[in-house]
Amino acid sequence: MSVKSRNYFSVPYLCGAARYAREAAELESNPTPNDETALVHRAYVISAITSSAAALEAMINEVFSDAAEPEGSCIASLSSEVRAKLATLWSVPRTSSYAILDKFDVAHLLVTGQGLDRSNHRWEHASWVVRLRNDFVHYQPSWQEHGVSVQESASKAERALAKLFQSNRLAGTANPFYPDRLLGHGCAAWSVASALEFADYFWKSIGVAPPYQAYRHLFITQ
Repeated sequence: MSVKSRNYFSVPYLCGAARYAREAAELESNPTPNDETALVHRAYVISAITSSAAALEAMINEVFSDAAEPEGSCIASLSSEVRAKLATLWSVPRTSSYAILDKFDVAHLLVTGQGLDRSNHRWEHASWVVRLRNDFVHYQPSWQEHGVSVQESASKAERALAKLFQSNRLAGTANPFYPDRLLGHGCAAWSVASALEFADYFWKSIGVAPPYQAYRHLFITQ
């Protein structure tokens, strides 16, 4: 007799992202870090960002893959007709290469008949999390100018991000915003919160209880 099991990673990714954010906050409480501490701190923040985005990707893939299961697993409360639509789309090979938030949009459309509202801050912030994840996963070194304020920066992205969270307390004010002042606990905690807020919005909108509901106490970021 063979035994089979299915694994879900969206919740572990969220737990990890929150833990990384807490670790970054702990290191920022030391006003005089050494080079090793600064390196570990940066690793924690980047890991929080990438894990937050990974949680979203794993989550929506779990939705589609569960639709193909007879019992429906995390979306069992949806009608069999709706689950069948999701399962059919998931069987299309190119579906798995869709952008993360686009997958949520398609799933929401199939369940409710309407796409997600892309004009609200939840979509915008989650998009930033995914974009930052992509930037760091596919990072290419580049020269950054020191002594330039965010307001003086030519980068619209930098000016937008600087308004969303507190800058890295371990980086000097003369350091470039990207990546030095960006990569702090503020960004780490914001990434977790943004991913979770977007996920909450999606689950509430389709009328299904989030699969991570019982683990919210593990998503504390400080």
